Amino acid sequence: HAVVPSYAKAKNVAVDFLRFMATDIALEAYTKETLGAMLPFEFEPSKELYASLPLAQQTRLDYFQSANGINTLVAPEYFPLVRYGGLAAFADEQYYQTFSIPGNTRTPSDFMKETKDSWDDKKFANALASAGLK
Repeated sequence: HAVVPSYAKAKNVAVDFLRFMATDIALEAYTKETLGAMLPFEFEPSKELYASLPLAQQTRLDYFQSANGINTLVAPEYFPLVRYGGLAAFADEQYYQTFSIPGNTRTPSDFMKETKDSWDDKKFANALASAGLK
């Protein structure tokens, strides 16, 4: 998320800059200069750019652009369901720790099923109420 403060002197320029940063040209340049960092826009780097990235960044891109449908929240602590309702982002620290444990036999699909199964209607209703959304 990005904002332009109401008191900014050059709001139009700031808005134009944000619009530009969402273009493929800007995202390609940003990804190249940061060796693989991505802004929160859907973007698939060119084959040339992808090949120039470190292997760790290529692997990260492959994972997040795969059919896994994995989405992460950019500052989950600002969402009422996370902050007050006990909901956690799916791919959080616990998720990564789970799969980095030596000898782990659980798959991401197992983890996702366990997470879904733990959220019954009553638990979700309580989370909504705690977050002030119901």
